Amino acid sequence: MDQDNQTETDDSQAQYEMGLVHEQAENHAEATKCFRKAAQHGHREAQFRLALTYGGKQGGPDQDPGANWNEAAKWYRKAAGQGYPPAQTMLGLLYEYGAGVRKNLDKAIAAFEEAAQGGHPEGASHLARLAVSGKLLDPDEGATQPTKVQITKWVQRAAELGDRDAQYNLGVFYERGIGMSRDYFKAVAWYERAASQEGGHRRAQFNLARLYASGKGIPPESSNTTNLAEAAQWLHQAAQEGHTDAQVTLGIWYELGRGVGRNPSEAVLWFRKAADRGFPEAQFHLAKMYAKGSGVEGDMLQAYMWYLLAHKGLHQRGKSEMERTVLSKLGDVKMEMNESEIMEAERLARQWTADE
Repeated sequence: MDQDNQTETDDSQAQYEMGLVHEQAENHAEATKCFRKAAQHGHREAQFRLALTYGGKQGGPDQDPGANWNEAAKWYRKAAGQGYPPAQTMLGLLYEYGAGVRKNLDKAIAAFEEAAQGGHPEGASHLARLAVSGKLLDPDEGATQPTKVQITKWVQRAAELGDRDAQYNLGVFYERGIGMSRDYFKAVAWYERAASQEGGHRRAQFNLARLYASGKGIPPESSNTTNLAEAAQWLHQAAQEGHTDAQVTLGIWYELGRGVGRNPSEAVLWFRKAADRGFPEAQFHLAKMYAKGSGVEGDMLQAYMWYLLAHKGLHQRGKSEMERTVLSKLGDVKMEMNESEIMEAERLARQWTADE
């Protein structure tokens, strides 16, 4: 490297480090100026930091819709082109969502692959997410995407580095037998690592509850009572983190006394949390509790309203079998109501939908 190039490199590094100082002091305008000067001289970390000022600090395009993704993409491309793994991961997200670039899943996967090969855990984690969702095509059908075995290696690497999403996805891989032999014991182990991290991982917690309740991946000497108690603990954690399936399941367990002491009032509490978020299965169970007067004072008007909402939600989701059950329950409740009560319940259901 000649002296002029060395001087330019030193200057850009100094500008970048000054930018970090300003950023630490929350002097964002000055930080951006420093990052821009360094980025214009080809400093890849500065290019990445500059890109972040335009979009990405709040997460990917699905989490930061108000960002200037066109300008962000310009600088992510430059940093990614110099082999900077965090920029490659962000560029992959831009291609996946079509933010600042034309949407292109193949390019997204290629960018995630480069990031994963460069040792960036999030790149591997995004590949795992795409694999679990089914967006990664089977190479036997002519796709150019990485094979499931390759993806599994990247996810394993990310999981071992402590990426909780990767740990969760590795648990899914072991549970479903994706890219490896099915192994419920290893699934439980990886779910537990993800679920036990600070902040938890509600999907891992829910899956742990499921496996403990079924006894899959659990030592055979563990009793069913012990397994259900452990499952209930994980359900509680997932439900408290807002996992609606966990909230409904926990409500059912409190209603039946499974893994926890029977407590209809507690069941109503968890059904309501999920019902208020528009979850039709929870609305169905909440309506049933109102109709029976279990855990809550009996109220046919409230029961009818929640059955109406459950029916609408189930119909929209195409759950015809449960929808037929709700229709039957609606008929039963309707027989115990007068016309004005029915009209009021219908009005409340319309109002609830409008306020949602």
